[in-house]
Amino acid sequence: MSLEANGIQPLLSLLESQGGWPVLQGITWADSPMNENWSWPEASLRLSEVGISAGYLLGIGVGPDIKNPGKRIITVSAGY
Repeated sequence: MSLEANGIQPLLSLLESQGGWPVLQGITWADSPMNENWSWPEASLRLSEVGISAGYLLGIGVGPDIKNPGKRIITVSAGY
């Protein structure tokens, strides 16, 4: 299987089978029954159980605030 032959559909199917991924479902997420029960820690755990590190999808870290170096801020970025 290659990305060129299959596109991202295998990944989308895998994410859906593990409870979905809100940003990919857009407005339909609000109407989904999974919406009420979805949580980041549980989604991360389910994905890790099938071999996908949550870090591939989303990066979360703590670093200095550029405007106030004495403070720290939480950063959210694209995964690696």
